[in-house]
Amino acid sequence: MLSRRARLFRPVVRSLSVPPLAALALALVVSQAETARAADTLTDALAKAYDNNPQLQAARAQLRATDEGVPQAKSGWRPTVTTTGNVGEEWVNNDPGSKGDFQPRGVDLQITQPLYTGERTPSALRQAESLILAQRSVLMSAEQNVLLSAVTAYMNVVQSEAVLELNRNQETVISRDLEATRTRFEVGELTKTDVAQAEARLAGATAARIQAEGQLAAARAVYVNVIGDSPGTLEQPAPLANLPSSEEETVSGSENTPDVIAAKYNEQAAHDGIDVAFSQIMPFLNLVGTAGTADETSARNTGRDSASIMLQLTVPLYQAGLPAANVRQSKQVAAQRRQELENQRRLAVQNAVQAWQALETARAQIKSFVSQVEANKVALEGVRLEANVGARTVLDILDAEQEYLNAQVSLVGARRDEVVAAYAVESAIGRLTARDLGLPVDYYDVEAYYKEVHDKFWGFGDGQ
Repeated sequence: MLSRRARLFRPVVRSLSVPPLAALALALVVSQAETARAADTLTDALAKAYDNNPQLQAARAQLRATDEGVPQAKSGWRPTVTTTGNVGEEWVNNDPGSKGDFQPRGVDLQITQPLYTGERTPSALRQAESLILAQRSVLMSAEQNVLLSAVTAYMNVVQSEAVLELNRNQETVISRDLEATRTRFEVGELTKTDVAQAEARLAGATAARIQAEGQLAAARAVYVNVIGDSPGTLEQPAPLANLPSSEEETVSGSENTPDVIAAKYNEQAAHDGIDVAFSQIMPFLNLVGTAGTADETSARNTGRDSASIMLQLTVPLYQAGLPAANVRQSKQVAAQRRQELENQRRLAVQNAVQAWQALETARAQIKSFVSQVEANKVALEGVRLEANVGARTVLDILDAEQEYLNAQVSLVGARRDEVVAAYAVESAIGRLTARDLGLPVDYYDVEAYYKEVHDKFWGFGDGQ
């Protein structure tokens, strides 16, 4: 049974007069390759990219780092405990009085419990929560970008393989044309010019085949970079279902893109940052407890134990203008975030329109290129028949073959563009995620690390 990609280009394969033995050998090679390694579907490739892509792994680590902002903010409500120890040598010569040297030593313990921080801690906590929500959207954006890159890399390999196959067949066909032209030249039916034209066209076909090989190698390298594995036998993917039905629907869904959502939360975090800055000019109240012990004092060879507990109120009066500067700066940051949100909304609309137009263009091109391929096929067959009776020249045949090849290559490119554009539309409305696509993977839990650390007050973690 023919593979999906082979069925896709069935008219192309039938149109090329491949010798039976060569066709049999090609079929055996393809069969052995497919037996050695199962076909990689687009779903398989996307699942590998989701699990292995380092950009996505880095974005997940960045989210976990941002999650630590909550326990950092909550530390403003928690006590701090410090201890101080001292030991030394002291020489005393009191006249009149005692003389001698002593070894004073002691230990002091202090516990400070914040009672009021001028709303700094609640504001910092709100800011940390907003930044976490923003970073979750940034992670979703990274996921969409990686998956779209994986789709593009996959389809580029499919396209490059198909174009290389077409160019190889073209080189074979023109090589046979050249042999036939030389034979007819030797018997005087054709001229040296006809031979030169066929030779020139064969050289061009060889160059095109070499170029196609290079493009395939480059496409495979990108595939390995994005997906993390070398491509096997790739299949033409099925059309993507449940796409928006119009440009208006696509634009309407662009408000749900993760970049827009991240910008909203970043704006909220910036407003919380203003409150954090204002808290620097507010008084704060601490409960401070101390305890200490010391012995071998210089006065006499005795010990000392002490303990105290007190309320400590600090009222900032003037701090060199730093808090005011921080407040002004925070207000400007909030203004910046507001404009960034507007920019993201406009960019989302732009991306939605571009993705939809690319999809519509590819669909229209496919219809035109299918008709062009069929027409060029009929024209090529007619030119060959007319050439047999002397009504067409060798150049006419070569031109018809080239036009047929160009139409097939254009059709391959349009089908590639349709698939990529369809996934770009999904990305433009925020639905190009592993969960939305139903990929067979373990979905990353964006809340797992947050739940682990949001109330954690001790422990250094493992960095994973």
